[in-house]
Amino acid sequence: GRFGLPPTLTTLNQIWSDCNKRLAAIDHPDVPPIQVSNHTMRHTFAVRTLAALVQASKRGKESPYALVMNPVFVVQELLGHSSAETTALYLHAAERYEVLPEVLRQGAERIASSLEGTPNASH
Repeated sequence: GRFGLPPTLTTLNQIWSDCNKRLAAIDHPDVPPIQVSNHTMRHTFAVRTLAALVQASKRGKESPYALVMNPVFVVQELLGHSSAETTALYLHAAERYEVLPEVLRQGAERIASSLEGTPNASH
């Protein structure tokens, strides 16, 4: 956004509109059959982050904080869901991502390692 402020809803909607026009012009089977919007980006963030955190927690079983760093609770906090049950609905989609982009894997591992020294990591 301008002056270091977050973009306005109007600006974001224009960005998504431009994205959708460009995607519509591409004739390729990998183009998603959905319209890009704030909601789809939020959903994508939740699913990919949850998948990355689940994989990171599986690799970090030797950590004494592995049991308190529940990926669903972390994503619940990031999204501001009042119920973990709402966030858990993303698990079925998160299970599809066996191979994650390196940046997501690294981000999940940073989150996991930052929670390791936290006495109340489960909130």
